[in-house]
Amino acid sequence: MKIGTQNQAFFPENILEKFRYIKEMGFDGF
Repeated sequence: MKIGTQNQAFFPENILEKFRYIKEMGFDGF
């Protein structure tokens, strides 16, 4: 779980999983 903002294909299609991944990265503001 490293930088994945530019790797859109790396993100899961599920919106909930995407937010969950971003939250783990530390972006609570999203």
